[in-house]
Amino acid sequence: MREWTFTAWRPDGNAVRSRRKALCLTQRKLAELAHVERKAIIGMEQGQTVPRLDTAIQVCYALGLGVDELFQIPASEPTYTEVST
Repeated sequence: MREWTFTAWRPDGNAVRSRRKALCLTQRKLAELAHVERKAIIGMEQGQTVPRLDTAIQVCYALGLGVDELFQIPASEPTYTEVST
């Protein structure tokens, strides 16, 4: 069986953090407004996690950002890499 991984777009942590701070929100308050866990906000701000689509949309809505403003969209197409099993 072949398995593939997707090189996903990473959230722009600086965009999340700077918008959150501009709105005078703590990570906890943003998480509450977006109906997500605080660790999701932390992961997005640090660029360590790729959020689920629903999480990304909820955070964008809470921040008043478009999804395109949240992600660092690479110039090239996303890539898929075969993983040996």
